[in-house]
Formats: sequence, C-alpha cells, structure tokens
Amino acid sequence: MMIKCGLWILYGLPQVHEDNILVTITNGFSFGIELIYFLLYCYYCEDKAQRDSNANCIPIGLLIVGFFYLLTLNILEGVARRIITGVVCTVFTIVMYAWLFRKITMVDKHSFQYMPLGLSFVCIINAAIWTAYSLIYQIDIYVFVSNGLGVLACAIQFIVNVLHYTPTLKANDSVNVIDVVNSGSLHISMEYV
Repeated sequence: MMIKCGLWILYGLPQVHEDNILVTITNGFSFGIELIYFLLYCYYCEDKAQRDSNANCIPIGLLIVGFFYLLTLNILEGVARRIITGVVCTVFTIVMYAWLFRKITMVDKHSFQYMPLGLSFVCIINAAIWTAYSLIYQIDIYVFVSNGLGVLACAIQFIVNVLHYTPTLKANDSVNVIDVVNSGSLHISMEYV
C-alpha cells in the first residue's frame, strides 16, 4: 500500500502531470497514515520474527519508490514520463485491489473475522470517488482504469462478504459446546500414533 501511495504521489507532481495535485496530497496523507500504522504495528508486535520480517518491508518499499522517482524525474521526459508513471501506478493499484480476492478463500474456512463488512463498503466508496474524480475533473485514464476495476473488485468482495457473513466470536466470548456441535463447525479428527 505504501509503495502504491508513493508512486501516486509522484504521478500527481507537476513535473509528471499538471493539475493533478489532489492526487499527490491525498496519497501523501495516506502514505503518512500507513507509515505511522506500520511503525506502531512493528513496535507493538510480540512475535520478533514477524516484526523483523515486516520491518524489512519499509526499506525495500522505499528503495523501490526511490528508484522509480530517480528514473522518472532524471531520465524520462515529457509525455513518456506521464505515460510510464501512469502505467506503473495503475498496475500497482490493480494488484492492490486484486489482492483483496485472496480474502475470498475465507469463504471456504468460514472465517470473516479479518474481512469486516464496513471495510469492504468503504473500499467501494473510495474507488467510486476516485473513478468519479477521473471523469469529472479531467479525464485521466490511469486513475479511471485502476479505480474502475477497484470498484468492481471491491463490489465482488462486498457481495461475497454479505452472502457468507456470520459473526465470529471475540477472544473473550464464551463458547457453548452444544451450539458448536449443532452448527456443524466442530470437526473431530483422530490420529493413530
């Protein structure tokens, strides 16, 4: 997500695309929020291996974005700068929205604890607003394609969520054994040693 925001910041700069400063401002704000969230996550993560693994993502992401900034601002010129940056930003955004489909495997596992309905709905609204922006203000094919596909991907995720949603228990909720057996979610396996 931070890589995507970093690249969209570049796309909105006047050196790349004139009159698109709103893209830079909103993605800069998003980048800052995501960075703070990620740093807090790494700080409070109790699993050292997971924390170290995730903490290594920040320098790698910054290297990718920094390399692309240097390439775009120093080597590319004119329309080529906007086209290549737009295509790369579009690809990263489509990959981000397509990544949501990996959550659909939760349907098989019947676990929607990490796929909240509100988050799915907000994703649709976000993608729809950016799609409308790309058509109303000035037709921007890169913002339109990436977020138009984002509306579709988020809508599919939302529909799957609505059709298969069942509330999950919180960590301190009690479990009634009879309810678990009656619901069919109890699976007994026997292992022979």
